[in-house]
Amino acid sequence: MPSAIPFDVTSANAELVLAVDTLYPSGVALEQFSVDNVASSEPIEFVETRRGVDGHMVAGVVKNITSVTVTLEANSPSRSVLEFIRDSQKANERPYECTMTIYLPAIGLTKQFVRGVLKSGAAMPGVQRTLQPTTWVFDFEEVF
Repeated sequence: MPSAIPFDVTSANAELVLAVDTLYPSGVALEQFSVDNVASSEPIEFVETRRGVDGHMVAGVVKNITSVTVTLEANSPSRSVLEFIRDSQKANERPYECTMTIYLPAIGLTKQFVRGVLKSGAAMPGVQRTLQPTTWVFDFEEVF
């Protein structure tokens, strides 16, 4: 009997589009991701809990930032896009607001990360036996 669980978990057709307010307002498709990692997001704490001295637990919703790490091969043409954003932030002494849309066709999932900034990135690829992928970290206020 066929399973209702989707079989396809291909990530090779993942699409990431980054828009940056005044630098790339129409958005630019990122490409040539690392072989082992395209993008990832760590778990986000959305409830804070604690237990009082009397043993009763309390909980409250907290608002936290969502970080997304994008990993590109050393020769990715998108690396120059991210370097330009980084260099513009440094030269103009201001963050540039980013929006990132991630589409995963295999599972029909689209996520839009809004009101973000490029937080960190490697100054250069690691120089080893072969040039290593670079990682770029974005922080976002909201995810839809």
